[in-house]
Amino acid sequence: MAVPSLKIGYTDHLRVIAERAWWASLDLVLPPRCQNCNRAGERLCAQCRAEIEYISEPMCQKCGYPKHTPTTVQCEQCWRVAFAGNGLRALAFHAGPLRRAVHGLKYKHNPPLSEALARLISPHWPAIFPGDSILIPVPLAPDRLRQRGFNQAELLARHVGAQRGLPVWPAALRRVRATESQVGKTAQARQANMTGAFAAETKTVRGLNFVLIDDVCTTGATLGACAQALLEGGAAQVWAYTLTRARHDSAD
Repeated sequence: MAVPSLKIGYTDHLRVIAERAWWASLDLVLPPRCQNCNRAGERLCAQCRAEIEYISEPMCQKCGYPKHTPTTVQCEQCWRVAFAGNGLRALAFHAGPLRRAVHGLKYKHNPPLSEALARLISPHWPAIFPGDSILIPVPLAPDRLRQRGFNQAELLARHVGAQRGLPVWPAALRRVRATESQVGKTAQARQANMTGAFAAETKTVRGLNFVLIDDVCTTGATLGACAQALLEGGAAQVWAYTLTRARHDSAD
């Protein structure tokens, strides 16, 4: 298997270092506060981190949903989470302080929070992921990117990549058509909405292993469409990791 270029990884690490220096200088003027409880000192304080509902074994080895006993065959949740790749994992459920932190990152223009969230991910990085994996953030819709000014998935990916020593290739996957908002759609409608929405750079991805990075997995429709595009482009393995995921009875 071809070895990923380390040049791209070094560039990512330098960018992260520059961002850290900038945010640290801002912290001297305006010290950080917890996104969840507003306590001074950290962007997500220890008390709020203690309330995170982490997802751990035993779990379905395909979709990553917690089970009373581990299983290697498709479970009932696999039919709800439409993921075309090798497997999906998430750090925690989309609830409590972590849910509010994700909301703050995306909608309250708090990009420095991405580093604190990435530090939660790094020690829980799944051993099942190939060691030569390349991280690909899920591309944000162009109108959302213009409105927000950043892609939260890319921020998370760059910080996780810097912490884990993994390259990040945002340009390897792109959106090729506009999609409707996923809010309020059923799982089937979400999947139909995202089908064919992404394309991979075939010459870039062929024969390599990838981990898709996103902030939230609701039904897995977006991640599934991304994985399908990478596999059609010749990727060897495609996994996905999200900061949070919806519970099976959640409709949001």
